[in-house]
Amino acid sequence: MRRVGPLLGAVAILLATGAALALAAAGRDRGAGETGPAVAAPNRAADEAAAKDGAGRSTDAAPAVDPDELARISVAATPEVARRVERIRGLEFARVPRPEVVGGGHLRRLTEREQGRRGAAEGVAGDEAAARITGLLAPDEQLEDALTAGTDLAAAAYDTRHDRLYVVSDAVVPNRALVEFTLAHELDHALEDQRFGLPAGGRVNDDGALARVALSEGSATAVMSEYASRHLGAAELLAATGGLDAGTGDVPRFVVDQLLWTYLGGRRFIDALYRIGGGWKLVDYALRTRPPRTTEQVLHPRSYLRDERAPAVRVSGGALRERGWRPAGRGVLGELGTGRSSLDWQAPKTTLDPAIYHDAHRF
Repeated sequence: MRRVGPLLGAVAILLATGAALALAAAGRDRGAGETGPAVAAPNRAADEAAAKDGAGRSTDAAPAVDPDELARISVAATPEVARRVERIRGLEFARVPRPEVVGGGHLRRLTEREQGRRGAAEGVAGDEAAARITGLLAPDEQLEDALTAGTDLAAAAYDTRHDRLYVVSDAVVPNRALVEFTLAHELDHALEDQRFGLPAGGRVNDDGALARVALSEGSATAVMSEYASRHLGAAELLAATGGLDAGTGDVPRFVVDQLLWTYLGGRRFIDALYRIGGGWKLVDYALRTRPPRTTEQVLHPRSYLRDERAPAVRVSGGALRERGWRPAGRGVLGELGTGRSSLDWQAPKTTLDPAIYHDAHRF
C-alpha cells in the first residue's frame, strides 16, 4: 500500500494519547540536570491501548472551531516554539515556516494531487490482495480507504516538498498549550528537513520506507514530548487533548497500527540512539547519512548500530506463471508486518511463522 504523499505530521490519536504518555515518562525518567529528550522505557501496553482507543471508540462531535482564532494563536506562538525546538534539538532553522490553518478537506486534496503526480493509486488491487493473504486486511476493509489515511487522521502536517506547515482546524482546538504541542512536532520536521532532508514517502508495504518514516516521526515525537515536559502545564495540556476526536473512521486497523507505530515505536528508537550516543549525534547521523534500513533495525536499535541487513531473498514464480497465474503485487513485509500478521485474529492459516521468516520477508 502506498504511503501518503510528502506530508509528515501529528495525528489526533497521537496527540490525544501522547500527552499523557509523554508527560508521565518525562516526569519518571528525566533527572534535574538533563537536557535531552526524556528516555521512556518501552511501553507496548500503552501503545496498544492507544491504538485500540482510537480504533474502537465512538467520539462525540468536536466543538466548532474558529479558524481565524486558531490561525492567530498558531502564528503568534510559532517564533517562540521554534526557538525552543532549536534549543532542544541543537540545530538552527534556515527559515521558520509560517503555519497555515486549513480544513481536513484541503489536506486531502493536496494528498490526492500528490498521489496523482506519483502514480500512487496504481497497483492498489495487488497491494490489497497481498494485505488479505497476509491477514493484515479484514474481509470488510478496503485498502483504498487507507490511501489518504494520514490526512484523514491528521491534526497538523508538514509538506516536505514545498516547506509548508499546516494546522488542521477540524482537529485542533484554539488552545495555546495544544497549539504549541502540535507545532513542536511539525517544526521539528521542518528543522530536520532543512538540515538533513526528510523522506518524501514510499510504499507502506515497503519495510524500508516504513523504517525511514519511523525515524522522522520518532524524532518529532521525542522533541514534542520533551517540549511538553519543559514548557507546558500537564493539567492544561491533558484537558485540551481530552476534547480531540481520536476516532479513526474507516481506516483499516493495520494502517492505524502502522501509523501509530511510526510515532511511538520510532520514539523508542530515537530514545535508544540518544541514550547510547549521549545526545543527538547518532540521531543526526541516521537522518543525514544512514537511516534504518528495516523495521527490524528500528525495533532492535543494536541491529541498526551493527547495520545488520536482511538476507537477500529471491522469489521465483515461474511455475505458477506456467499454470496461468499472474503477479498481483510485490513488497517487503518486514519484522513489524510479519509479527503483526502472525498475531492478528484475522490472519489465515497460511500466515508465515515469524520465528522462521524473521530476517527476510519479501513477497
